[in-house]
Amino acid sequence: MSEHTLQIAAALHRMTWFTTEGLPHVVGTSRGSQAGMSLADVMFIAAAGRVADKVAEGLAAAGVTARLPHDATACLFGDVCVNACRDVPHVYYVDDGAIPIVAPAKDLAVHITRAACVVADVYFKYGFELKAGPNKTAVLVQWRGDGAITEQRRVQSGTRLGLRCQPARAPPFDLPVVHVYKHLGTKTAVGSSMGPEVAFKEAMVYEDLRRLRKRVLANPAVPLSDRARIAQVAVLSRLLFQVGSWPKLTGSLARRFHTAVMRVYRAVAGVNHESGMTDAAVIEQLGAIAPLVVIRLARVTLAVRVASRAPAALQALLCQARPCPRSWLRALEEDLVWFAGLGGDDQRLRAQAFPLWWAAFRREPQAYRRAFLAAARSEPARQTQIWATSAAERELVEQHPCGQCGKVFATRQALAVHGFQAHGGSTAARWHARTPFCPVCLLEFHTRDRVITHFSQSSVCRMNLLLNHPRLGAEEFEALQTHAAEQVRALRASGRARCYAAVPCLRLQGPLPLAVTPATDPGGHPLGHGRRWHS
Repeated sequence: MSEHTLQIAAALHRMTWFTTEGLPHVVGTSRGSQAGMSLADVMFIAAAGRVADKVAEGLAAAGVTARLPHDATACLFGDVCVNACRDVPHVYYVDDGAIPIVAPAKDLAVHITRAACVVADVYFKYGFELKAGPNKTAVLVQWRGDGAITEQRRVQSGTRLGLRCQPARAPPFDLPVVHVYKHLGTKTAVGSSMGPEVAFKEAMVYEDLRRLRKRVLANPAVPLSDRARIAQVAVLSRLLFQVGSWPKLTGSLARRFHTAVMRVYRAVAGVNHESGMTDAAVIEQLGAIAPLVVIRLARVTLAVRVASRAPAALQALLCQARPCPRSWLRALEEDLVWFAGLGGDDQRLRAQAFPLWWAAFRREPQAYRRAFLAAARSEPARQTQIWATSAAERELVEQHPCGQCGKVFATRQALAVHGFQAHGGSTAARWHARTPFCPVCLLEFHTRDRVITHFSQSSVCRMNLLLNHPRLGAEEFEALQTHAAEQVRALRASGRARCYAAVPCLRLQGPLPLAVTPATDPGGHPLGHGRRWHS
C-alpha cells in the first residue's frame, strides 16, 4: 500500500471510540479497528489481497493456470485487449474466489486437486482453514474432449464424497463435485445452464407474491402507483438480480421467466387469466417493460459497465467465448441489433459495427445507459411484434380459450388438461390408440399413456395413426380408459409418475409400415434420419 493510503487509513482511525449498552465505560481503540469503520475494510482488503497474490503465485508454480490462445486480429474490442494477458484470471470478491481450470479430460481431476491443495496450503499459512462443502468450497466440472465420458465415469465412480485432496501443510479434505453452486443469490450450473437459476427465481416470486397479495397487491385502497412501487422494490428487484449476465434463454426457460414477471404485473394490475386480458394488454395498461426486453436492457447496461470499467483481461476472455453459440457476447450482439431496429430518434442507437459500439460505451457510459432505458420504455418496445422475435416468443402472449366454458389459459397444455378434467374431452390420438406400441414406427412403450404421449410429440406418427387406423368404439374406449386409470392409480400409490415404465422402450421387429410423408418434409425418411426407405 502507498504511504498516502496508509495516512488516510490512520486519519480515519484516529480518536475512534464506542460504548456498549449495559456497560458503564467508554472503550477507546488502540489496536485493530472498530467494526463498521472504513479502516476495517481497508485492512481486510489489504490482507485478502496478499493472500490472493500468494494463491496466484502457487497456481503458476503448480502449472495449473489456465491459458487460452489470443488472436488480436479477431478481437471485437479494437485495441482494448491486444496486449491482454492470455492467462484466464482467478476472480476474487472480497474473501470469495473462483479459479478456472482448463485441461485435457484425462488430466482435469489431477489439476483440480493440485489447485485445491495450493489454495488450502496458502490459507493455512496465514491462519485460515479452507471449508469444503457443497455450499462452501466446491468444484463445478464440465467434461469435454477426447476421453471425457470415460474420465467422468471414473471420477464419479471413485469419488463418493468428492475429490480427495492432500495438501502439504493443511489437513486433507474431500472437495465436493457439484452440479449447481449458489453464491451471492445466483445459482451457477454445469454447462452454463440457466435452468436452476430460473427455477429458483420463479419459486421466489411465487412466495413473495403470496405474502404481499392479501394486504397490498389485492387491496383496492392502495393506489396503483404504490402497488407498482412496492412490487418493484420487494419482488422485481430480487427477480431481476444479475439477469444481465445471462446468455440467451432457451424457449422453455424464456417462457418460465416471462410467466414469473407477468405474475408480478398481473398482481399489480389486479387481473388474472380468467379475466380474458392478454399479457400484451397488461403490459400496455401498466406501461411496463416486456419481460424479455427487461433481460435485453439489463444485458446492454452491463455491457456499458464492462466496456467502461472492466480490465482488459476480462474483455479478452469475452472475445474468446464469442464462438460459442450461447455465449453472453453472442446474445449482446443480438440485443444491440434489436435496439438499433427500434427506429428511435436517438442517433446513439443507430446500427453500427460492434467495435464502434464498444468504443462509444467507453466514451459516454452514462448517456448510453439513459438511451437504452428510454428505448426499452418506448411505445414500439412494448408491441408484441417488436419484442417477440421468434414464433416461440410470440406464443408467450397468446391466450387459449376453452370452446365450451370460455375460460382462458396461457398454454395449449393447460387448455388440454382443463378439457380432459372439466369436460371429459380426449385427444384424437387417444380414440385411435389400441396398443401400448406405436403401429407406425413400431416403438414399444409398455403402457398406453406413454404411447399417447409419443403421438403428441411425433407429428408423423400421429398423422399416420389418424389416417390408417380406425376410431375406437365407445365400449372399447371406456375399457381402455378404465384400465389406464387403474395403472395410473397404482403408479401414484408407489410414488411414481403416470408415464413411468419399469423397462425402457424398444423397437419391435419389422418391417416398418409405409408412412405418409408430410407436405413440409425436409428430405429423408419421414420417421427420422437413419431409417431405411421401404422397397
